[in-house]
Amino acid sequence: KFYGRNGFIKAAASKSWDTTDLGNLAGRVHLITGANAGIGLEVARELARRGGEVHLLCRNRERGEAARSEIQQDTKNDKVFLHEVDMSSQQSIRNFASSFLSTSEAKIDVLVNNAGVLNDKERLQSAEGLEHCFATAMGGTVLLTGLLWPALKRASPSVVINVSSAGMFNAKVKVSDLQMKTGKYDGVLQYARVKRAQVELTELFAAKSKGSGVRVHVMHPGYCTTPGTKKLPGLADGKPGGVF
Repeated sequence: KFYGRNGFIKAAASKSWDTTDLGNLAGRVHLITGANAGIGLEVARELARRGGEVHLLCRNRERGEAARSEIQQDTKNDKVFLHEVDMSSQQSIRNFASSFLSTSEAKIDVLVNNAGVLNDKERLQSAEGLEHCFATAMGGTVLLTGLLWPALKRASPSVVINVSSAGMFNAKVKVSDLQMKTGKYDGVLQYARVKRAQVELTELFAAKSKGSGVRVHVMHPGYCTTPGTKKLPGLADGKPGGVF
C-alpha cells in the first residue's frame, strides 16, 4: 500500500509540488556522498540547478566524472566538483577531509550523508576489516561528519542530512552484532539494521549538536527507482517482501 512503485504513484497523485518555491542557492556549499547515482545524483543535480556549489563524493572516479559532466550539462553550473572518496575506508575519508579543510575559509552549508551499499550475496569487509555496509553508512557517516564539523560550524546555520530507508521501519538494531558476524549473512537484513542504526545515531548527533548552529536530521526518501532498490525482491513492482 505505502511502499514500492505503486505506493509512490498513489501518493504523488494526491499531492502537489511546485519546484519554483525553492530558493536560489548561490554562495552555499553542499557535499553529497554517493553522488554518482540514484538519490545522491538527483540531490546533487537539483542543488546545482539552483546555483549552489556542489561537491560530489564518489568511490569510483570514472562514474563520478560521468555524473559531474551530466550535472554540469543539465544545469550549466560550473561549480560542480568531484572528489574520489571511498566511504567505507577511514583513510580515504581522512585524506579527503584533510584536503578539503586545508584552507581556513572552508565551509559547508549542507552535508548529505547518502552513500550506502547492499551486498546481497556475500559478506564483504572494508580495508579496516569492518562489514562493508556498516563501514559505509555508519562508520563513514560518523567519521566524515565529525571531521568536517569545523566547516559546518563556520557556515552556521548549517545542516547535516542522513539518508535512511524504509527498511529501518521493520528492523531492530542488534547492538551485540552490529556487523552481522554471527549466523548466516543476510545482506538485505543487514542493510535494514544499519539504516535503523542511522536513525539512532542521528538522534545522538542532534542532541549533542544542540545550540551549535548545526542541525542534524535523518530522512526516509520514500520509494525511488535506484540501483539499490532494483536489488530488493518485489519492490520495483509494488510487492516488497521481507524487511521491506
